[in-house]
Amino acid sequence: MKVTITAHNALDTGDLESHLFYFLVEDQEGEARTACVNLRTARVLARELSSRTALDAMLREIVATSVSDFDGLIGSFFEGS
Repeated sequence: MKVTITAHNALDTGDLESHLFYFLVEDQEGEARTACVNLRTARVLARELSSRTALDAMLREIVATSVSDFDGLIGSFFEGS
């Protein structure tokens, strides 16, 4: 599986957690899906998930990155099972 962050948007809600990350998931069979996750959900999932998949790695990277560097995550990719 390969997961690539494709975009980041900060919503105009005034909530510091309202950042959206769009990503592309490509599986071993070549099927691709797009999805998004907000910062609040990424924090919860990164804390609760214990597996070491590409998706988990992406969530942990989002959570570990400072808000000012979020745009720098665009194009980052993570590989794993």
